[in-house]
Amino acid sequence: TRSAVITTQAEEKAYAFLLRSKEVVELEPKVIISTTAFNTLKESTIAHLTAHGEATAGQLRDATGTTRKVLMPFLERLDSLGITRRQGDVRLLK
Repeated sequence: TRSAVITTQAEEKAYAFLLRSKEVVELEPKVIISTTAFNTLKESTIAHLTAHGEATAGQLRDATGTTRKVLMPFLERLDSLGITRRQGDVRLLK
């Protein structure tokens, strides 16, 4: 949970401000990235899938230079936004 990351009321207020101002994106409670990083990952993922048609999570991790901990909830978010879709072990542009 976020409680492992945010331990004081002041930190909670700061985090809420960052969310409201769209400075950060919460992919899941323990995975929070900047909006800039989210957009960069999105552009890299779209470019890779456009060039290759499909990709596994490992291929996208290598192509974007991120970690699996960030990539998996990130890909789930792209799926929920209708940008990508999962088909078996690969992701495709939707």
